[in-house]
Amino acid sequence: MELAYGWAGRMLLVDLSRQKVVVKDFYEWRQLAYSYIGGRGINSRLIYDLVDPKIDPLSPENVLIFGVGPLVGTMAPACSRFTVSAKSPLTYTLGDTNAGGHFAAELKFAGYDHIIFTGRSDKPVYLWIDDGDVELRDASKTWGKDTWETQDEIREEVGDPDVKIACIGPAGERLVRFACIIHGSKRAGGRTGMGCVMGSKRLKAVAVRGSRGVQIAKPDEFENAVNQALEKLYSTPHYHYFSKFGTRLLVRSAAEGGWLTTRNAQTGYFEGAEKLFEEVFERQYRVGSVACFNCPIHCGSTYEVSEGPYKGTHGEGPEFNVIFEFGPNLGVDYYPAILKENELVNRYGLDADGTGCNIAFVMELLERRVLNEEEVGLPLKWGNYEAVLKMIEMIATRKGFGDVLAEGMKKAAEKIGRGAEKYARVVKGMEVNNELRGRKGYALAYAVATRGPDHLRGAPNVEYFGKFYPPEVGEKLFGTANVLNPRSYDGKPQAVVWTEHVCAIADAVGMCKFATAWNSLDFLMPRDIAKILSSATGWDVSEEELLKIGERIVNLERCINVRDGYSRKDDTLPERQLKEPCPSGPAKGEVVSLSPMLDEYYKLRGWDLKTGIPTEEKLKSLGLDRMDTVKFRLD
Repeated sequence: MELAYGWAGRMLLVDLSRQKVVVKDFYEWRQLAYSYIGGRGINSRLIYDLVDPKIDPLSPENVLIFGVGPLVGTMAPACSRFTVSAKSPLTYTLGDTNAGGHFAAELKFAGYDHIIFTGRSDKPVYLWIDDGDVELRDASKTWGKDTWETQDEIREEVGDPDVKIACIGPAGERLVRFACIIHGSKRAGGRTGMGCVMGSKRLKAVAVRGSRGVQIAKPDEFENAVNQALEKLYSTPHYHYFSKFGTRLLVRSAAEGGWLTTRNAQTGYFEGAEKLFEEVFERQYRVGSVACFNCPIHCGSTYEVSEGPYKGTHGEGPEFNVIFEFGPNLGVDYYPAILKENELVNRYGLDADGTGCNIAFVMELLERRVLNEEEVGLPLKWGNYEAVLKMIEMIATRKGFGDVLAEGMKKAAEKIGRGAEKYARVVKGMEVNNELRGRKGYALAYAVATRGPDHLRGAPNVEYFGKFYPPEVGEKLFGTANVLNPRSYDGKPQAVVWTEHVCAIADAVGMCKFATAWNSLDFLMPRDIAKILSSATGWDVSEEELLKIGERIVNLERCINVRDGYSRKDDTLPERQLKEPCPSGPAKGEVVSLSPMLDEYYKLRGWDLKTGIPTEEKLKSLGLDRMDTVKFRLD
């Protein structure tokens, strides 16, 4: 069967060193699609094939890949996501990031599933895709501009206000290791430093305009499957909460659960949390709603600050992570300052998690007198949001102590010395963006995530919403009702394995996880996605086969981690989460007992208990035993 439906069927190969663009027919590699679907799945396989583990992430030899899935650009709900992958300058292994908005659908409408960038340009460039016309253009005029200015200028240059753009800001240009990619005003490909890789290649942006449609194999069946999915989403209580409040509602849940990351995760309790609850934003700052392409949940919001020192601050968001990173994690309960910080990180092209984590790290080092104010150049004390705003700029422009933090927490701690490593919340080289002692499944998911510590890889949200489900839900899916209790260890390895597969599937087809069972068990399950995918592509894929593909993607990525030197010793958490009981709040006294969960997780995965390496038997069962003999090649 050819890739005539769902997939666009073409790849772009962009050699930045030679300023050459080649369009490749994707059909000859169709087995990639049937093995990994698309998006993150195919991206990860291409990284395995094309990236030598010995190369430096910031060298021309690194490969940068944009990918979308077969459901992107269709009527399938919330299928608006694109994945960008490369070797990470933070973790030195698989890096990828995922973002929504309208860019992914536009790339599909232009007729492409993936873009593979190789080499490094001698001068700043951006890629302009206008359906079949593709060219590299001079980006000298936008080099140095922030992400909002960059998008405005490119739209003016190409004469099209509707062009969709993914770009970097000053942080990416200056190779801040946690620089991100921004589309629109806030759709961020945030984690693992993909904006830094773009900057190293002197690639300022990818701009795309497409006018083609996406062909559907079985239109009537597809429409029925989509309508059933929409009906399922609309009928759930969680839909109405998320469509109104977005991720901001999680601030209250985290506060009630005892995992609201506070003061560099010294505790999970913040005394000013109620000032940051969802109704405060709704009442005082929200001015409108925003949706990604074809999303029925429409969780995005626009805001404006109408008074005070930050009057005129505006933008889109903020998401939960921004609120806790620049709120409780820095000891701040002043919403306008958080909104201003949200605007700044989006304009500069900084990952909010990496930025907030690093500033909190310095605040604790100052508090414990590991550093002094003269060294840092700012009075970074808990609650001093004015100093935070200045430090954001210093990081993005690599000025003063910002240059130290721009290297990421791991390298910054090594440079500072004096025992700073003890307070660095780092796993596999990347900042840990959450307090984990009060929820055991999340803790395990962070320890084993294939792109470094992350909630979007497989953290089981049953721990957020367990109280809303009857006990039989936990028993049916994970073998025990105790899995619904965030403090319990029962069933957490099972929940993480299943959730990792769901997340891999969502990233591969291009669906936002907010519409899937990762977010709420009332939302779209793998069987629902299988029905939509089958009718869209004409490929009759079952729920079981879809979950097997999710498992294949996770194991493939684990193989990349292993090849890059990672093993069981790296599946860990910061010492604070493992040894220091949470000192206050609902999770008071909690620590994470990780090793027993790891043992059970490895058994379920079919990985060696001592090393965490997938066994030959497991790889063979997933068709991954011959990867080194059957490789994708660019020539």
